[in-house]
Amino acid sequence: MQDLNTPAGALQLAQILHLPSASIGRELLELEKAGLLVKVQNKGRILTPQGERFLEEERSRREKMKAANELIEAASMEDILLVRKLLEGYAAEACAERIEPKELQKLKDLQADYLYAIRHGRAGSEEDLAFHLKIAHLSGSPSILRMLKLILTDQDAYARISQAAVRSDEVRENEHESLLAAIEAGDGALARREMERHLEHVGENLQAYFAGRK
Repeated sequence: MQDLNTPAGALQLAQILHLPSASIGRELLELEKAGLLVKVQNKGRILTPQGERFLEEERSRREKMKAANELIEAASMEDILLVRKLLEGYAAEACAERIEPKELQKLKDLQADYLYAIRHGRAGSEEDLAFHLKIAHLSGSPSILRMLKLILTDQDAYARISQAAVRSDEVRENEHESLLAAIEAGDGALARREMERHLEHVGENLQAYFAGRK
């Protein structure tokens, strides 16, 4: 609609987008209710100033995401682990200092899910990821959580790291136990150290994995 620069209706957009006009009509109505479009007599709808701002913000967000993804793709696993130590060390410390009993139980449940997965022959990467992202969420920093989601979920990065870092003959069932205990004790400094220690161990396994493939 921005490219057309003239009022457009469902039928016209359906021809351009090759989509059912009824579906487009429903979407147009929702966008109008949100204040992003406005009707122009019987000619169709155009973008409101709010709609123009939304598009600019969305375009800027996509450009930033593209740049961030390109940066992550160029980074080595060592670089990613270094950034993880900085972000997750802080997250673990903040989590320990602010966690409530109800949230602590959720974190314990995620650890139980992880243990169940690895004891039944699975890598446990999805459960491990959920555990780490929960700590980031409980840190109270939306920015830390967003950055970690970007780093850890881009192109299945976490599964690839887990596959390399946790070899089948070296699964550590107690990998999170010391970290969890520090969080439960409310000891932020210790939780940071335990997170960093955990990620250092991941790095050691990565080095051993790649050394064995040479």
